[in-house]
Amino acid sequence: MTHPLLGYRLNTPLADTVFSTELSKGVLPFLADHVVHGLTVFPATAYLEMITAAAREFFGSHDVVIADLTIEEALLLPAEGNRSVELILSPHQEGAANFKIFSLVDGTDVLRWKMHASGR
Repeated sequence: MTHPLLGYRLNTPLADTVFSTELSKGVLPFLADHVVHGLTVFPATAYLEMITAAAREFFGSHDVVIADLTIEEALLLPAEGNRSVELILSPHQEGAANFKIFSLVDGTDVLRWKMHASGR
């Protein structure tokens, strides 16, 4: 594991770098403090920390600038169990990359990935 919010860097043939993790209140107890109307919400500061950690590992530098962060939809964590989350870094020029954060949502009969945040 590289970072508690990042999980593991996946070995993939793509140009993109993918980090995969399982988030839950059990793994990250501070999430118990982020309950809104009975739902556990992944906080904006955790998105920033996750993105910063991924960029530091990817670029090998502590100097990170996050731009155009858009939180498309709240990432809600289940009351019990984990939520699979992936952060994808897509390099687009020297020293810069776009990012997207997705979670695996269990629908009525299919699993699908939902985008929660993006930026560069």
